[in-house]
Amino acid sequence: MEFVNLRIPEQAQTALQAATCIQQAYWPGTDIAFFQWLLLRARAGTRVEIIISERDRLRGLELNAQYFQHLEQAGGRVFFLPEQYVLSPFILLDQTALLPEPADNPNTLVYKPERQPEVVEKLRQRFRQWKENSRTTSAPLSPNVTLPAAGSIPAPAPDTAPEKLPEIRFYATPAAVEINERFELSWEVEGADQVSILPLLGAVPARGHKILSAEKTVEFCLTAIRGNRQLSKILTVAVNPDPKIEYLLTVPGHNEKEDIVLNAPPAHPHHYGVARGQALRLYWHSYNAQACTLNGETIPANGNILLTPAQLGAYTLTASGNGRADQKTIVIDVFQPPVIEQLTPDPAAPRLAAVGSGAGKIRFEAPPAPAPAVRVGPKGKSLRDFFWFCSGASRDILLRCPSAEGNKYAGIGATVFFTGLLAALSGGYALFVAFKSLPGAILFGLLWGAAIFNLDRLIVSTIKKEATPVRQWRQAMPRLLLALVLSVVIAKPLELRVFKPEIDEILAGKQAEKLLRTEALFRQKTAEVEKRVDRLKAESAGSFQLRETLYQEYRCE
Repeated sequence: MEFVNLRIPEQAQTALQAATCIQQAYWPGTDIAFFQWLLLRARAGTRVEIIISERDRLRGLELNAQYFQHLEQAGGRVFFLPEQYVLSPFILLDQTALLPEPADNPNTLVYKPERQPEVVEKLRQRFRQWKENSRTTSAPLSPNVTLPAAGSIPAPAPDTAPEKLPEIRFYATPAAVEINERFELSWEVEGADQVSILPLLGAVPARGHKILSAEKTVEFCLTAIRGNRQLSKILTVAVNPDPKIEYLLTVPGHNEKEDIVLNAPPAHPHHYGVARGQALRLYWHSYNAQACTLNGETIPANGNILLTPAQLGAYTLTASGNGRADQKTIVIDVFQPPVIEQLTPDPAAPRLAAVGSGAGKIRFEAPPAPAPAVRVGPKGKSLRDFFWFCSGASRDILLRCPSAEGNKYAGIGATVFFTGLLAALSGGYALFVAFKSLPGAILFGLLWGAAIFNLDRLIVSTIKKEATPVRQWRQAMPRLLLALVLSVVIAKPLELRVFKPEIDEILAGKQAEKLLRTEALFRQKTAEVEKRVDRLKAESAGSFQLRETLYQEYRCE
């Protein structure tokens, strides 16, 4: 299948050859050989339908009444769409579609397979609507040109050459988003008189961008018109089809028509605190959900409910569908508000005193200066405050929290303190073993313990609660590695001191073993030297005897 203007990839050719229904929305640039091939397909039994805009009459396409008669005789149909309608080009097959892309080469067909059925269905509805608003006729588009013979491909006349199509750059950032997540739609069109984007935007300038959001996958169609020609480009922004549920927790405002939205702290998302007896209203909205539940009980997809929690509790919202689920667990902590049992006048406040008689004048009298107050804390609180300091927590905040929180941070502070104390003992002992200097060991131990105490306090106080476990582990890993190094540095000298008798015993055994090996080697060397001495003595005695013998012989002569 070869044509002059139209480039058809192999995948698109296979789809065209196998199609039993071909519905074409004509676009300028489609050569006459393709329409000749459509006529042959109609004669072979394929249902062929063509929609041509009145804008395209007598412009680039050279077909006469004979072609339409032959097409109608073969069972095909041609529809003419009025000029007020904007015709975007495409070809519909049985369950697939062919679109002209990219924008800089509009005569290349791009195959849209069945994995995008929503695109095919939208194009099919658009084609059906155009057919309802069009008319059928056998009037020729160009009365002076006859249908060419089979296999011939006429070259277009110079005066009928179509004008240059607009250039389109159309994209979304990002192209795949979550439900209601914002994305930026950007476009730039060159050489166009009119530009429109459907849906949502309508007529737009040639260049621009727009921040949008969507609840489901949306297909944007940008149409650029230049003179009597137009070019369209379709852009799909994919929205995650998984179910999702969102909620708002509110309390009544100053009047019944106002609600105040509660916001959870960033460190503890979905955690709220209210006073006992406080009425709350929970609003929820679900997307792509087939079923919604609140603490296991079925609820509508969208709605609200009044809550009056009496104690700490959790409310779990779940939206499920297509084998997936989205869950939000709302934790509400109920606290008892403070109660004023007795009002005591402030002795430091100014007092009113009457002056004179008659009408009576008043004046302010400053109260007598009170004696300096001595703050005496509750029994045992000074040690607890010290441990709070060791943990790096805020004393003012912990005084307003339940006692359990105070006890927890006191335990953390005690752990930090005793870690520094053990570090001081360990560092001092290590220096004493190395240099046998008691004053130096004490000074170094104090400095080493203070450094470890401060570092451990920093590690504990800078770990914050994050939204996801991955972020928590990412934050904790450097601190865990540093804690491991500190534990080894602190524990090694103490380990040497605790196991000193065993270590000394092993060292003594190794020294004795080494001494035995040395003595054995010494005895071996001594025996070798003695043997050598005996041999030398024997050689010396033989030499002396020989000398004596020779001397006696000499005297006898």
